[in-house]
Amino acid sequence: MDALAAQGVRFDCAYATAPVCSASRSAIITGVSNEATGLGHHRSRHPIPQDVIRGIPTYLREAGYYTSNHSKTDYNMTENQEFIARCWDESSSQVHWKNRQAGQPFFSVFNFLDSQQSRTMTQTWGWYEDHVLKNLSPDEIISEKEVILPEFYLESKSMKHHVSRVYNSLLLTDKQIGKHIDEIKDAGLFEDTIIFCFSDHGEGITRGKCNAIGFGYRATFIVYIPQKYAHLSPWGSGFITDELVSFEDLAPTILNLAGVDIPEVMTGRALMGSRRKPEPEFIYAARNRLDETPDLCRSAISKDYVYTRIYWPHYPSLKLQKYSDVGEIQQQIRRDYAQGKLNDQQSEMLEEVRPLEYFYKISDDTWEVDNLVEHPDYQDVLQAHRKAVKEHIIEIADVAFLHETDIHEKVPNSPYEDRFDKDYNPIEKMLEVAELIDTTAESIEKLIPYIDSPIPQVRYWASIGLYAARQYITEQHRDLEKFLNGELTQQIELAGALYAAFGLKEAKEILIQALYHDTALYGHQALHKIIYDVKIAPDFIEELKSVSKMLLEKK
Repeated sequence: MDALAAQGVRFDCAYATAPVCSASRSAIITGVSNEATGLGHHRSRHPIPQDVIRGIPTYLREAGYYTSNHSKTDYNMTENQEFIARCWDESSSQVHWKNRQAGQPFFSVFNFLDSQQSRTMTQTWGWYEDHVLKNLSPDEIISEKEVILPEFYLESKSMKHHVSRVYNSLLLTDKQIGKHIDEIKDAGLFEDTIIFCFSDHGEGITRGKCNAIGFGYRATFIVYIPQKYAHLSPWGSGFITDELVSFEDLAPTILNLAGVDIPEVMTGRALMGSRRKPEPEFIYAARNRLDETPDLCRSAISKDYVYTRIYWPHYPSLKLQKYSDVGEIQQQIRRDYAQGKLNDQQSEMLEEVRPLEYFYKISDDTWEVDNLVEHPDYQDVLQAHRKAVKEHIIEIADVAFLHETDIHEKVPNSPYEDRFDKDYNPIEKMLEVAELIDTTAESIEKLIPYIDSPIPQVRYWASIGLYAARQYITEQHRDLEKFLNGELTQQIELAGALYAAFGLKEAKEILIQALYHDTALYGHQALHKIIYDVKIAPDFIEELKSVSKMLLEKK
């Protein structure tokens, strides 16, 4: 990768649109904001208008290119197979650009799993030895003594041991990339082929992937452009640039380089080519549901800063997650926290609640450990980023503020087509309530007037806010019980709040019934109310065992 960068361009300010693979992939292949399409939830199934929003390879196929994908295709949409069929001449673990017709131009994607999160943390050490270390020679293996730890990890031998997996997994990935470059060179095509080399989100370790900070979004991003196409690049070769790059930019850039018209539907910009567009002041990223973990965060990123607004501050940064919690590194962090070994900054990701905002000067603070939200010298630039996030949410009519069942089930056509319908997606009114949510007593009185709103989506957000500040609900708020008969999305949030406050039998029954609901998203929502409140969680042990057994039997 370093050699490729030395011959091409290295982008040091490149960011995924989401801190997880499938949501990033949705934006990459469509060139459209996930929060406009509704494709920002990890491995969801939401509809898009496939006659309007098409994949990059579809346009290239029509222009005569052979298109192949090796081999990930979770694009988060309904009719995923139809979308795949339109995009790729071939898509499997066996495909290769060599399968094209003689002389045919090609667009080929290769996904490398050698530094994926399974290698860096979630599989056992023995599995990692078999799949990573055994594919490196003894003199190539990077020892734990050579590891540089991020500042948000405890400086210990055990953490260096775990993080050494990242270094060796990246080295193996580098070797695999080298093999593919050698194939292109051996075929005499290196001087005819533009190569994009990038990760699809931030590093696959704790506080990286899944987290709505720069370390979750930041991506390695290298572009090699042969000399014959040098006129298409404003940088030349061997250049390092701090120009902002969003993954939404990939689709229009690739079409522009290929001489294909860029559809107006694409929200990114062309970085290179004859119709290159200027660098924006901000790019945007977001964190939505990821596997079974809840969240809703929105980020504005500028050249020097990463700002994130947390709309669900009542969930910790390091959430309970079946996939990553089996990882030894994550278990070590939780152990160190329980034993009081972590400093305040290292502990922050495990705290029960989060700040409402993160604001890091990433140009000075690589590991993002100094949150500047309260710093007096940065208030003007902080305000500019706040304003950018809010304006962007409204501009694109961010559909992820809807409950996920509403995105899919209550949409007349598709989230993308109907997002400006204020009956379906009253984004400004929802955002008005969402901005009031925090984990303090003061928020309760601000939110109560909205729980009786005639707009169901507003009532839903008011109930989220009441759950977030549930520890401050007192006897004077008993009349909130009468709102337990609203939509199920509202009922679940309010039931979590009122059961935590009063041990209300009716509230417990709502949560239990939701756990058994045929729609898993309601079950997830109820589960979050239970497992993130350690005071009430023991009251549901038998129900959780029963639901678990039921789901296993369905499998």
